[in-house]
Amino acid sequence: MASFSAGKGAGNSFRKKPRDVVSYFMIKSPLGWLGVVETPKGIAALLRERGKRSLLRRKILLRYPTAIQKRGNLFRKTEAYVCDYFKGKQTPPLLPLDLSSRTPFQKRVLTLVRQIPCGTVRTYRWVAKRIRCPGGSRACGQALHQNPLPLLIPCHRIVMTSKGIGGFAWGKKVKKQLLRLESSSERKPLW
Repeated sequence: MASFSAGKGAGNSFRKKPRDVVSYFMIKSPLGWLGVVETPKGIAALLRERGKRSLLRRKILLRYPTAIQKRGNLFRKTEAYVCDYFKGKQTPPLLPLDLSSRTPFQKRVLTLVRQIPCGTVRTYRWVAKRIRCPGGSRACGQALHQNPLPLLIPCHRIVMTSKGIGGFAWGKKVKKQLLRLESSSERKPLW
């Protein structure tokens, strides 16, 4: 946003508000490369690419064209969490998240799902009831489908009431892997 300023004898000038710096870094995981996008408010996205690292970089820059590759403030904490997670040590991440691009409804859904403990599975109906939106199971499913932070907001822990697994942004196969990793009876590290 520009602001107009006319000083004594200065003529007309425009001052631009400094842009927020968006940075990203990439982490190797058993699921492929993970791209973490960081803003001054926190982590804004967690993207996945099974193929080459360069494909992940391209994917990130398509969504965030001004992003620069650098290890921001949250790099070490995020990398440690991802490594521990795939080793079977799931502790809830205490990382700041940037959900500013989400709608108020999506924020309510994502905030609730973030609190679901590891090894616990809930249904879309349960989520809808907890956010006081009975009958809103499909709307909750859509909000979770647009979750920009899988793993950090564990939407893979939400399943269908009919005992179906439901969808997941990274695919049903990955959802099953993550649920199997988190189940207390089968805690087998992927890494």
